[in-house]
Amino acid sequence: MKKASKTIKDAVEAQRCYFSDYGAEIAARNIELVRTMCWAGIVLYILFYSVTQLFFSQWSISLIYGVYVLVLAALLIWTDKARRNGPVEVKKAMALTMATYIATMAELIAISVFPHPDIPAAFFPLFLVAGPVMFILPVRRQLTITFASYITFVCLAVEFKQRQVWPHELFEVTTALVMAVLVILMMTKLRVQGESLKSKYYNMSRQDGLTGILNKSAGLEAARIYLHDKDERAHFAILFVDIDDFKKINDTYGHVEGDYRLKDIGAVLESACRKNDVVCRFGGDEFMVLLKDVDRAEFAEQKAALILGATHALAERKWPGMTCSIGICFADGRECVEKYVEMADSALYKAKEKGKNSYIMAAY
Repeated sequence: MKKASKTIKDAVEAQRCYFSDYGAEIAARNIELVRTMCWAGIVLYILFYSVTQLFFSQWSISLIYGVYVLVLAALLIWTDKARRNGPVEVKKAMALTMATYIATMAELIAISVFPHPDIPAAFFPLFLVAGPVMFILPVRRQLTITFASYITFVCLAVEFKQRQVWPHELFEVTTALVMAVLVILMMTKLRVQGESLKSKYYNMSRQDGLTGILNKSAGLEAARIYLHDKDERAHFAILFVDIDDFKKINDTYGHVEGDYRLKDIGAVLESACRKNDVVCRFGGDEFMVLLKDVDRAEFAEQKAALILGATHALAERKWPGMTCSIGICFADGRECVEKYVEMADSALYKAKEKGKNSYIMAAY
């Protein structure tokens, strides 16, 4: 019992983090599921009503279930309206998902209990197990809906179904309940593990393997996104940083020590920049820094001076004689990011020609 309790507790905590980290993705996925479920429910009801008219005399009872079609149609309209306004909010997507799940569960309970009181149910036990596979909900909500629907079904079956089918109904639905709880816990674990692996490999594809900061493609992608989304009046700066005489360092001390120096410079750049700035290794001993929302060019120059000072402190402490050169481009975003990188790179070479261990601002 203790082990089962711990398993449930761990699943709840894991999915809480899962919903926190992937809320937007889950919302988009759930909205698409709601639309699919609504259309599928409407089509299935039409088939159910047609078959009932053909083979059973209780067609008027099946007509009453048409209320479910109205509910699905309302949810479908609500969903389409929410989608037209852009990405659906996580809370709104969750509300739509819960409404669809509960409406579907209620309809299947009704279909399994009322039309044929002398025949054991089939629809509800199947959906009790299948629901957690289709719907992505927090564990507590999923378990609450599952147990509440189980109790509702048992009470209605005892009240309205014939006595001879009770043992079969109770056995089938209780078995389905146990399987549903296992499926909820299993799906939670699989989803969390799957997203964790996806996140891990996604991050690995974006990171520079040596320094741990962003690689060139991820850095440029982040810069493009910033330029696309930023306020038109906002300015920014791109710093192109290069370790002076790095080839000579590799030739003199070896590539292993050169790698250690690259790691340290990457750490220096990250510590010198703000949390929302972009720092990436551009290639070899070159690094790119994007300073977002910079009011004036002097701020970029101050940041470059800070980086040179931190590099000097690192050299005194660990790597004697190591220096950097920096090219700066201060801009407003009317050109593409590659143009600004090119300008910063050109300024970098002017800094090297000037005597290295310095920074130059590109003319713009």
